[in-house]
Amino acid sequence: MAQFFYQALDTSGREESGQIESESDVAALGLLASRGLSVFELGREASETGKPWYRRDIEVLPKRVRSRETAQIAALLATLFQAHLPVPDILSIAQKSTIRRDHARMFERAQIFVEEGHSLSEAFESTGWGFPPTFLALMRVGERANSLAEVLTDAAGYFAQQGKLAERTRGALIYPLILIFIGLALTAMVVFFLAPNLAPLFQAQGRELPDVLATVMTIRGFALANWQAIAFLSFVAVPAALLGAFSNTSRRLLRALARKLPVAGRMLGEIETGQIARGISLLVKSGVGLTQALTEMSEVFAVTPYAKPLGEAAASIQAGGRASAILGTGGVFPALFVEMFAAGEVTNRVAELMGSAAAALETSGREKAERLAQLVTPAMTLIVGICVGLLVYSIMGAILEINEFAF
Repeated sequence: MAQFFYQALDTSGREESGQIESESDVAALGLLASRGLSVFELGREASETGKPWYRRDIEVLPKRVRSRETAQIAALLATLFQAHLPVPDILSIAQKSTIRRDHARMFERAQIFVEEGHSLSEAFESTGWGFPPTFLALMRVGERANSLAEVLTDAAGYFAQQGKLAERTRGALIYPLILIFIGLALTAMVVFFLAPNLAPLFQAQGRELPDVLATVMTIRGFALANWQAIAFLSFVAVPAALLGAFSNTSRRLLRALARKLPVAGRMLGEIETGQIARGISLLVKSGVGLTQALTEMSEVFAVTPYAKPLGEAAASIQAGGRASAILGTGGVFPALFVEMFAAGEVTNRVAELMGSAAAALETSGREKAERLAQLVTPAMTLIVGICVGLLVYSIMGAILEINEFAF
């Protein structure tokens, strides 16, 4: 199968571009035509040289679906799945019922992928919308457990809470950001205006500059001598670093770093293990064996620290042992998860007890996240205030020394 890059127009005249795997260019054209796309460029390499620069697609940030938007999509799909309709019909109804045109186009593309034989999670991932990995993972669990309606309902509630938390956090950051801006403006005024006017007064008296004033003058000299490099870093390197922070690799690295932090690590661990517990509960409830359920969850969370113990727990069951003995080692899973799982193994109530564990872990993790969000404003305000206060105190010390010149 060869890979082809294409540019085309959809039925509404909107330009789309992407890549597709096909045996030949003719087969690729036929497949794209079946999706309702009118292809005007197709090749084995991505190229935009045939388009004027002002018509080329420039993506400043990778397309990502926010939590509130994900919750709306999950809630709509959950309602439709409760009617037990075929998946293509559900996506067709969702396309017609949504009031947002971009959502309608997304549902249309997902429907095309499903009709080509892809699963629902694969179809949503292939739309190029950048859905949260957690949403796609939960959708895969729902497909394997044959309980998409229940999973999507839980996902809608989870992402609605995440959206509220994100909004609360953004609101809490407004005041500290204003303080940071004022602090930077004050620092620039001291470095480029106040310090240059104070330094000649000390030099005229033949005195050495105070340490703080000398440091400020050194910073000023460095900034003036290297302003081209500083401008380049400000307008090129910094935005590039911010763009890199939105990539999937960077997000995985940030989550791995957060797991090692004391408070954030416990919060993230409770939320993630709550999702694992819910997935195990849904799979076992739908008739999947516990060994297969653990294997499935290890694949869903393949890029996390939970994948290895889940796989080893499944192997332990096949060897005649207990999975809880493996899950309880290494400190990867919280004690509540391990104890509830062990009780479920003994009483043959894994589905029920894992569901209860999921609710408890997710609630605890969400409460910790809300408390952290509430601490953002006072913590950042205190840090910015201390920095600005130290700067003002140091400069005032230099100004007070000038008053000694007359005595």
